[in-house]
Amino acid sequence: MFFRWKRAARDLQLKHDRLQQTCAEQAARIATLEAQAAAVNAASIDGQRQLDYYRGVAGNLVRFSHSVEHLGDSFEYLTGQLSENRTQAEQVADAALNNQQHFGELQNKAVEMENGLNQASQQVDALAAHSQQINGIVDLISGIASQTNLLALNAAIEAARAGDAGRGFAVVAGEIRSLAEKTALATADIVQEITQVQAEIASVHAYIQVQGGLAQGFSRTTERAVAAMQHLHGLAGNMRHGIERSSFRAGIELANLDELSLKFVVYNQVLGSDSQQAPVLPSERECRFGRWYYGETSRGMHRLEHFRQIERPHTAVHHQGQQAIEAFRRQALEDALGHMSEMEEANLEVMRIVAALIGEQEKEARPAISQAC
Repeated sequence: MFFRWKRAARDLQLKHDRLQQTCAEQAARIATLEAQAAAVNAASIDGQRQLDYYRGVAGNLVRFSHSVEHLGDSFEYLTGQLSENRTQAEQVADAALNNQQHFGELQNKAVEMENGLNQASQQVDALAAHSQQINGIVDLISGIASQTNLLALNAAIEAARAGDAGRGFAVVAGEIRSLAEKTALATADIVQEITQVQAEIASVHAYIQVQGGLAQGFSRTTERAVAAMQHLHGLAGNMRHGIERSSFRAGIELANLDELSLKFVVYNQVLGSDSQQAPVLPSERECRFGRWYYGETSRGMHRLEHFRQIERPHTAVHHQGQQAIEAFRRQALEDALGHMSEMEEANLEVMRIVAALIGEQEKEARPAISQAC
């Protein structure tokens, strides 16, 4: 009986020991499961935190895409401007060709006028020669008249001496008759020369009329050439203004692309770049946009209200981008998201102001274009 109870007590002790061992094993297993559950819960919380972070990054990337869409519209505008400038260049080429033809006509007219003037000069020279001949004939008549007077005087003297005889008078009368005949011949020559002079004068008059017509044609052709040159000048002015606008917009958009590159650097870092050291972004004065904004090329735009509004949001883009990188390096993900959101908002504000600035600048340029036309 005693041994039976003793054996039973030993069996009970063995079962108790096994139960304690089992309890210890279960407790260890429970502790392990609890540790695993805690780890899973922590991982779940961290995973949710990272999920929220990347969702925030994705949201900022959507806003980032809006910046790119704006650039697409702007470059489409630039393409249209280049097409318009090409059309104007073709018009300038056509106008230049027309001018060449007009000036060719001017040259031909000038040659005709020169030839006509040469002929007129020759006619005038001939007229001068005939005038010299007339002077010679007049001198001859003057000499004949002098001799006639002298002979007449002699005849009077002889007649007085001879009285009624008058034989000497007959001789003198013969001489006078001879001189009269010479005078008649000289007079005929004078009439002939005068007729020739009149013909030459009529010829000169006709040439002068022709030259007047040529001069009128030259004047009309010159007027057309001047009008064509004015039109060409207007087209050139339009092209210049168009190229200035395109250059202005292209410069801004190139600077905007540089800002997008800056944001790419930020997103590359916050999405897990392998770089061991956080990059330092260029300042708002060092980037391409800043060099344009603070440079000499934009000095004349400081009077525009929208231009002055750009500085604050542009500075914020650089500051918030750098803060986002540094916050991510500290694993302050919520702070990084906040800085990225501020960066995107500032960049979109820059885009909006730039669009308004372009409109303001083109509005100022439009009156100048109208005057050039």
